[in-house]
Amino acid sequence: MANPCLSKSPTKMALKSKPLHLLLAQKLLLLFVTTNIYAENDPLLIYCPHVTNYTNTSPFKANLDLLLSDLVSSVPKSPSLFSNSSFGTAYGLAQCHPDNSPSACANCLNHSATAFSILCPFARSAALRFDLCLLRYSDTSFFSSLDVTSFKVLSSASHLTVSNAELQDLIYETRSKTSTTESKFGATIKNLSHSRVASATADCTRDLSDDDCMICLNQAVGILLSDGDSNPLACQVVGLSCALAYVVRSSTVATGVSDPTGNKGNK
Repeated sequence: MANPCLSKSPTKMALKSKPLHLLLAQKLLLLFVTTNIYAENDPLLIYCPHVTNYTNTSPFKANLDLLLSDLVSSVPKSPSLFSNSSFGTAYGLAQCHPDNSPSACANCLNHSATAFSILCPFARSAALRFDLCLLRYSDTSFFSSLDVTSFKVLSSASHLTVSNAELQDLIYETRSKTSTTESKFGATIKNLSHSRVASATADCTRDLSDDDCMICLNQAVGILLSDGDSNPLACQVVGLSCALAYVVRSSTVATGVSDPTGNKGNK
């Protein structure tokens, strides 16, 4: 089976760095890609099942407006940059990467809430994932429910590849960090052979249990490290419940790189 990271259309990963913890890992993700430009304002994932629709005069529309307004205003003020809430039969969840500033979080969520009317008009269930945030709503409660059915793969275009063997430790360590942290966010940096540096980030929605987060990330890992031993130098798998990304870049100094937790990268 072909590696899905290599079989998808090339797309730039724009994982924005911030001057807080995990800065170096996200800088490496940002610096790598020089192929097709992926606009920062483009969603990584658009989920619009359109099983049922609402109308502008329906009670659900009024409750949805209240819900989105509440999430957009409350999440940037939350220390965890996460919240889930409901108004009537409108249920919603929003979160930003924990290294975001409140203003960056607010901008991303505002953009998401506005984009729903364009990308998912009148949908009673929808979700948008951008580089910095995730906003999701539904007419049925989905809180603490794992979803592994809506993954999307985005990768860089490059004739160079990296082997599974070199990626495994990086990906597995990032997966383990993420599933056991309160923020459900993790990042890792490691040195590879041939003066290359690899970094990875992962996140789960913060309503998931540690076990469900691990299950979701295991699914994402299975996609990243699928059959075959040739992987692009950058790839990410994004879904409703979790996301996982890695990037490999050349470095003139491949020793002494520390990950954000202070652990030295391996050669």
